[in-house]
Amino acid sequence: MKDNVYDRKTAVMSLLKNILSCIFAAIGVVFALYIVGGFVLFDLGKPAYVYDEETFAGKEVAAGPRPRRWVCKPTHHDVMFEGNEWPFRVYKPLCWGWRLMKGYQPPAEER
Repeated sequence: MKDNVYDRKTAVMSLLKNILSCIFAAIGVVFALYIVGGFVLFDLGKPAYVYDEETFAGKEVAAGPRPRRWVCKPTHHDVMFEGNEWPFRVYKPLCWGWRLMKGYQPPAEER
């Protein structure tokens, strides 16, 4: 009788362990796709200048790295962005880090 209870407990623990490992693996895959997506969607060598803002505190203002043209086209004069387009919202941490590394100031709506 005692062996049967022990086997049942180990089976339940093993099942929980497998479920948790699948959940953590799925979270890891989603996070990896998010990171890789940032490198695919943005041209990290060029800034996305914000319309009607040039400098703040002596530094140029940029929304973040420039999205590739097939993702999001510039809205003003085919060169500048509003700064609130979906790539800048979805990848806000990436844009924040990029601006910090490149020395750009955030747009007025983020200050």
